[in-house]
Amino acid sequence: MTDEAAPEDVKDRAALELVLEAVSRRPQVMRATGQSMEPAIPSGSRVELSPVTDLRLGDVVAAFFPSGDFVIHRVVGLDARGAVLLKPDNLPWIDGWTTADLVRAQVTRVERDGTWTPLERGVGATVLAPYERLSLRRILFDRVRRRLGRRG
Repeated sequence: MTDEAAPEDVKDRAALELVLEAVSRRPQVMRATGQSMEPAIPSGSRVELSPVTDLRLGDVVAAFFPSGDFVIHRVVGLDARGAVLLKPDNLPWIDGWTTADLVRAQVTRVERDGTWTPLERGVGATVLAPYERLSLRRILFDRVRRRLGRRG
């Protein structure tokens, strides 16, 4: 498993299944562990899980793989047969394919420093996720430096 997520006070698979089942009735909160979704979801952050509505590229989901591994990762591929391709934001590899029925919840918000923030959805989130850790100042500085370097 590349990134584990454990609901608060939930330690085993059966309890995890109960929490994920409860998502269909109302959003649930769980604590995500691991660094594979940083900076979007820092290790130890609480995340809000909601029912899966219209699954789109860029969504962050809580899903099982057929092997039984559980992850909270980003959707980077969908096919017509209902297969879903998942990838962590902070790692270079792709997890692999799972099936839509094993995607159990959608991560809609993350708690950072005591404040709940909506998680970006869609393709833009997929493209921008690796760059979240870079500050705007650094991006602008690098751009100016490259332009000056070309002139001189």
